[in-house]
Amino acid sequence: HTVTSATIATSGTDRIEAGGELLAGKRLDKARKHLDFLRTELGFSAPLVISTKNSFPSDCGIASSASGLAALTVAALGAWTDAASLGELHDAGFD
Repeated sequence: HTVTSATIATSGTDRIEAGGELLAGKRLDKARKHLDFLRTELGFSAPLVISTKNSFPSDCGIASSASGLAALTVAALGAWTDAASLGELHDAGFD
């Protein structure tokens, strides 16, 4: 189970916390790389403040990473488009 929220940052760069702690190192690099990919592909530019909590055990391999990146994608799109639900993202053209 993953719970992720994102809002537009008032200034600066992305701020990402997981489980109440700021991301650093490889985890931060992976998240920023994914956000930069989304920005490039979809034309968004605003920095984000992201908070996430993932209950998948980290030793379950790709499942924890995949669920985290999926949640990051949906939360980022929601912030950038001001969509409050998957239905609103669909209506905005994000199927």
